[in-house]
Amino acid sequence: MRGAVAALLVAACGGQITVPSTPSPQTEFEIFAEGPCPRLSAQHALGTTVLVFGETGYDLHGWMPGEPVAAAQSLAEVVGDTVMLRPALSGGLPHDARGYVPGALEVDGGWLTRTTTRYARGGTGALFEKRASAYVWSNGRWAGRAGRPMGRLDPSSRLGELPAMCADGRQFIPTAHDTSPEGGVFVAGRCDDAAAPNPVDPVIHVAHGRPGARTWSTARIPETDELRGIVNLDLFARRDDEAYLVAYEPFVARDERKAFLAGYDGRHWRRIEVPVEDGFMGVSGTETELYLAAGRRFYQRAYGTATLPLAAVPLPLPAFAQVTASQMHVHAVRVLSGQVWVEASYRVQVPRKEGVDAIWASALYTRQRPRRLIYCDARESADQALAEVP
Repeated sequence: MRGAVAALLVAACGGQITVPSTPSPQTEFEIFAEGPCPRLSAQHALGTTVLVFGETGYDLHGWMPGEPVAAAQSLAEVVGDTVMLRPALSGGLPHDARGYVPGALEVDGGWLTRTTTRYARGGTGALFEKRASAYVWSNGRWAGRAGRPMGRLDPSSRLGELPAMCADGRQFIPTAHDTSPEGGVFVAGRCDDAAAPNPVDPVIHVAHGRPGARTWSTARIPETDELRGIVNLDLFARRDDEAYLVAYEPFVARDERKAFLAGYDGRHWRRIEVPVEDGFMGVSGTETELYLAAGRRFYQRAYGTATLPLAAVPLPLPAFAQVTASQMHVHAVRVLSGQVWVEASYRVQVPRKEGVDAIWASALYTRQRPRRLIYCDARESADQALAEVP
């Protein structure tokens, strides 16, 4: 699977990504990084774009209830058209013997969330038990903080804790958030309880804190009757009076998922009907275009059209794996410093002591051609996992 790979990336000083002009819908995406890294994600932290890479742990075989999921990830900095390792990016965090931070990492400005997961014990109504730890960047390293980060919320904000939004003893589980250009914050989540089985009819709420507000406004997302059981959410705030939310069912086969998209006009959330048979997993946008990651395809559209025409955008296939377009799982999209990043995953066969095994690999796309393709192999240690392909 892996060809000849050039010198490994080394530590270097950081830099900012140049903001490109808005491309036309026909502009093709490039593969920026790929390989047997189950996690390849471009995120925003500390004024720059970082690459989150490593293992998710979900390829573990023969798991037992209560057993930890072996997620382990690290951070590198995207510098222009390449990536540089910066050990200081994970300073203050725990590390395992291979140099990875145990758990799944999400970074947003000066906040970092490290989520550790274990398979749930029987009778809880959940498949996984997750524990999130929050960190804030302070004095050149990450320091633990109580509470849960919610985007780049202004430290001077007078907003308090999220209000109670769920009835019948259920708890609001925040699963997505975004910050508007004006400085407002949106937090979306579902109502859940500790009983088994899980609630059949999902209830989704969004809390909105406008800039300068002292209290949150809350709303329930309507017309969710096509969804069943647990749902995952993503959220994009174009501005405080315009936002978009997508929902999908993670435990339903992707061929059976329904497209669910809701829009906010500053007063109400409304369902937006779209002629798409894929389940939307991710949403983001620029000032001129909305982007949707939909499992089997990636879509974009221009704003200001009532019928919401969507254009399917082709994504190139990985160079180091024999995989077809139908085998790709397009699951996330982010816009960072004006640059659009699309995340996709696929299965690859790798040799084992006894035959071969299928594991998850990833491809990370952007419209900027990399200096050289970045190859990621999470089976290597953190300081050896990234390499440039000549």
